[in-house]
Amino acid sequence: MLDVPQSVMLSDPKETLIRRGRWKSKPKTTFVLDQMTNLWRPPFAVFLLRAQRNERSLSVNIESSLLASNLPPDWGVDHDNFYAIRLTVGACVNRGLSVERDPVEGNPYHGAITGIVELRDKDNDAFQSLATDLAKESEILPKSFEIFAAALKK
Repeated sequence: MLDVPQSVMLSDPKETLIRRGRWKSKPKTTFVLDQMTNLWRPPFAVFLLRAQRNERSLSVNIESSLLASNLPPDWGVDHDNFYAIRLTVGACVNRGLSVERDPVEGNPYHGAITGIVELRDKDNDAFQSLATDLAKESEILPKSFEIFAAALKK
């Protein structure tokens, strides 16, 4: 197991984070075709907080920690129900958010994106714009895209 200090802020803008989102439907046709780039991207909903859990931050895994433990980037993702995306610390920090290592029981690779709850509570339009911007800068992980592409062919 990786020895990770508690709650350490991440500052390397190139550090990558893995976030999972729930497939919207079956077949798994969740992704959005970006009109500007003509590339598939995740929906902004992947960055929404779950009210029923009273989330105070967005959960992510820190990719370098996973790789250091010889784990794949989509470690822990149940591909029947979830997809995985990658974004950078820089994409978050450039928008006034903070990212920190936040190991939790059973997941020493866990991180938290903070500042998003405060934005949502202060200005919901700005929050939705931020979520859309983060989605546009995110990359769909290969296994998730394969599942999506197969669903499109059905």
